[in-house]
Amino acid sequence: PTPVPQSPHFVEGVIDLRGDIIPIIDLKKRFGIETAESKGPGRILVIQHDDMIVGFLVDAVTEVIRTKTQHIQDAPGRVVGVDTEYIWGVTKRRPESHLIMLLNVPKILVREDETPGIHEPPE
Repeated sequence: PTPVPQSPHFVEGVIDLRGDIIPIIDLKKRFGIETAESKGPGRILVIQHDDMIVGFLVDAVTEVIRTKTQHIQDAPGRVVGVDTEYIWGVTKRRPESHLIMLLNVPKILVREDETPGIHEPPE
């Protein structure tokens, strides 16, 4: 990604994806997850939410699933060190499988020093 001056610490930069400029957010930095050396180059997961397209820098993507709304539960107090304000809910692919976190994309996109819906930098 191309760095963007004065962007929040979790914004790695922007990329040009088929003519669209896409901001890239490092989810580890956004969630405050400390890590040692990265295990590899990672992947950019491109998400469209309403009219916004954003890329999330992640370690890996193992699969993409669909789930029914009735299978989504509220997130517990904290999930793997991530505050639940960033998690919309949790689900499982099968009853015996591990939890899958469903991210609250609008909350991830709001800067800590910003009121939702206001996108001008503070004075």
